[in-house]
Amino acid sequence: MPRTLDALDRKILALLQADGRMSLADLAAKVGLSPSPCLRRVRMLERAGVIARYVAVLDQQAVGLPVSVFVSVKLERQREQALERFAKTIARWPEVLECYLMTGPRDYWLRVVVPDVGASFGLKTYVESETVCVAWAAMRLRRPVRWVQDRYESLVCDATCRDYECKVIGYADAQGRVLGLECDVTVDSGAYSPWPWPAGIEGGLAIGNMQGCYDIRAFRGRAINVVSNKPAGQPFRGVARPLSCIGHEIVMDGIAAAVGIDPVEQFLDPPG
Repeated sequence: MPRTLDALDRKILALLQADGRMSLADLAAKVGLSPSPCLRRVRMLERAGVIARYVAVLDQQAVGLPVSVFVSVKLERQREQALERFAKTIARWPEVLECYLMTGPRDYWLRVVVPDVGASFGLKTYVESETVCVAWAAMRLRRPVRWVQDRYESLVCDATCRDYECKVIGYADAQGRVLGLECDVTVDSGAYSPWPWPAGIEGGLAIGNMQGCYDIRAFRGRAINVVSNKPAGQPFRGVARPLSCIGHEIVMDGIAAAVGIDPVEQFLDPPG
């Protein structure tokens, strides 16, 4: 039967939550008891499981993991075996401090601590002609100058990105072990290659990222850049990764379906 907590129990718990290393003498003084009765209460709370354990709370900044990222995860199937395998795998990652099984559109909610999450999103390292003109005008006029464009102008004049065509072929044995992967990527690079990154960076990284987290021993890739009448091609944040992730995950799902295994198993414990 669960222990009924009185006011003194709750006061003891609140003090220990704030400082689990508080001395018995200090704890007893703060709750208005002598040390022996206070110790008996603490021991009863421990035996009853109200105090599950004593832990050290680390300073995230001091240990080099200052950022907490909250991640929602949806599994393709909610079978008990898949849920158990996911939870067991997550438990092996020390960066995941909390993992909650959820109701609703997502299956899990994770709290992950990391050193950083990169920088901004969108256009990356692209020097636009308007930027140079605005800086020149501000220096010439000796006053602040701002360039304003509407959404249509932005779509027409800004860099083009992620206009790909991709063909991915996966080879696997009857157990779903991936034997090899090949892909051809065609990238629309726009009208020219701007400064500072060449137009070929998108296609090259799309090929380089295509294997993803899987153990793929044999790989062949080819990237083709096509010149068009669109604005110059430039990398966005997460250069080429959306294409690569979608490409290899579709192939892995196809392999799993062909050999009759759960795609979750292909991800958590990939044969290939």
